[in-house]
Amino acid sequence: MNDIVRMLFYSAGGSASCWFASLPGRYLSDVSSGEGGSILQSSGTPDFTGLIVSRSSGGLIQWASQVNSVNFHRVAGDGAGAYAAGVTSAGTCWLGRFGSGGALQWQRTLSSARNWVPLALRRHGDGDACLLVGVTGADRDGILGVVKVSPAGVIRWQRSIDTAGLTAVAFGGIAVSPSGSVLVCASPAPKGVNAGFVASYTSGGSLQWLREFAYGNTDLSARSVGVDSAGNVHVVGTLETTGFAPYLFRLNSAGSLQWARMLVPPSGQEAQGLSLCVGPDNSLYVVGVAGSNRDLLLSRYSSAGGLAWQQVISGAGVGNSDVACALAGGSIAIGQSYGAAPSSVQSLWTLPIEGGRLGSYGGAFTCEAITYSDAAASSLTVSTVSAADSALDLTSSVSSFAVVPASPDSSIRAF
Repeated sequence: MNDIVRMLFYSAGGSASCWFASLPGRYLSDVSSGEGGSILQSSGTPDFTGLIVSRSSGGLIQWASQVNSVNFHRVAGDGAGAYAAGVTSAGTCWLGRFGSGGALQWQRTLSSARNWVPLALRRHGDGDACLLVGVTGADRDGILGVVKVSPAGVIRWQRSIDTAGLTAVAFGGIAVSPSGSVLVCASPAPKGVNAGFVASYTSGGSLQWLREFAYGNTDLSARSVGVDSAGNVHVVGTLETTGFAPYLFRLNSAGSLQWARMLVPPSGQEAQGLSLCVGPDNSLYVVGVAGSNRDLLLSRYSSAGGLAWQQVISGAGVGNSDVACALAGGSIAIGQSYGAAPSSVQSLWTLPIEGGRLGSYGGAFTCEAITYSDAAASSLTVSTVSAADSALDLTSSVSSFAVVPASPDSSIRAF
């Protein structure tokens, strides 16, 4: 499979540089902001060779490191390097920390009686790594884990959330508030009607509150969570009404619902909300896919929940649900992967935002406004629930998978 990892740089204010980069033969797993406005991207392959790449604000590769027998699922910049989380070829959860030049400082396997997989990873303000893990395989039982690890690789604390019989946890997000609280969201598939939840932990690992949310009898997924400068908590995901539609809602720092919005596609069309970035002015950038071709969808909301603009990027090779975004250097980096693509879609392009809109450009791709209507998600309800919060059973051990400097075949074009 000749996968392409694509990164688009969008200027949040219309002035930053824009570029497009590709990595043949790999699939994207995550993107994150790095040191000095750089962008970090992690990826994997079918034969388990994890790669982490640091790019400058202009898109050039600063360093790249490969870890054999590990597939990277998530990456988080820590100001002087990066944390990466993944799964080993033996199915064990893996966590490592890279220095500013790409050297692996340490690596650990996190194991228990269950098969854990990283769902989300963020750097805490104190320098620790915050990791959300879920259970895969035949032993899926609705248990989620939240783990906080020091910069030296020592587990500070680990907690589990028993979602009261909900099963098959596949998606989730994690974020850190300005006060140091750790927020997680997930949407386990239940016995009956789908529901999601948001939990808030203190920096020391104590559960502050837990909220369950639902949209009537509608199936939903919770994919990403973000916190603004005031501590408000935002969750993005997808509702399955007559089709699929992205949603966005806000809770205050105490867990009370403030507002909820959804994008309603035209009749016969659908869209999904997959990733969220909170801007420096608390604007909310929702990234997902739209239409039967799964074109890239980007929407910007104000901090009060008003839709500012929305755009769709369509063309050859745009089309997968593996999407991630991050803020860096005043720009938005969006990563997306697609597989078995013909060479015609391995072109390089950028899409600048001009006055809140993506600008025009030449080539085989189109960028245009869309007609999805914004509406209040008035049927979304949030309720307080109790769940078993207890110590997790992960054990940390030093691992020694082979690490080699990498020189990936990368293409880039700046505009």
